[in-house]
Amino acid sequence: MDTLINSHNLFMSGEIHKGIRLPTDFFHKKDFTNCIIPSIRGLSGYPIQDAQFTNVVFNQIDFNAAFLYGSRFNSCIFNECSFIKSELGGIVVKGTLFKNCDFFRASLNNAEVNGCLFNGCNLNKAILSETKFQNCLVNYYGIPIKNDLKESNVIWKNEDSSLHT
Repeated sequence: MDTLINSHNLFMSGEIHKGIRLPTDFFHKKDFTNCIIPSIRGLSGYPIQDAQFTNVVFNQIDFNAAFLYGSRFNSCIFNECSFIKSELGGIVVKGTLFKNCDFFRASLNNAEVNGCLFNGCNLNKAILSETKFQNCLVNYYGIPIKNDLKESNVIWKNEDSSLHT
C-alpha cells in the first residue's frame, strides 16, 4: 500500500479530510511500503500491532504510549520520533535509522534489532529486555535498563547527556 499521510490530513479518493483523527485500526495488521508519514501527533494507545513497514520514512511521529507489538520495520527512517512509554514487544527491526528519537521509559522486550543505527536517541530509563541486537551502532544518552540482551557486533556509545534537554 503506497500511502502518504500528512499532518492529520488524510488524502482519500481525491479529497482532503482535515482534522480527522486516524481510525484506531489504521496501522493494525496493515502493510505500508515506500511512503512518508510526517508529523502525526496523538497516537497514544494506538494498536500498531503486527503491521509491516518497508522503506517508510517517519518524521516527528508521536508514538507515545502506543502498542507496536509484533510489527516489522525494514529499511525505515525514524526522524525525531517520540516513543515515550511505548510498548515495543516482539518487534523486528532491520536496516533502520533512528535519528534523535526519544525512548524515555519505552519497553523493548523480546525483539530483534539488526543492522540499525541509533543516532542521538534518548534511552533514559528505557527497558531493553531479552532483545537480540546484531550489527548495530547505538549513539545514545541517558541510562537504559538492560536485562538479558543477546548482542553480536554492537557498539554502544553513551553521548554526553548534558548536551540534550
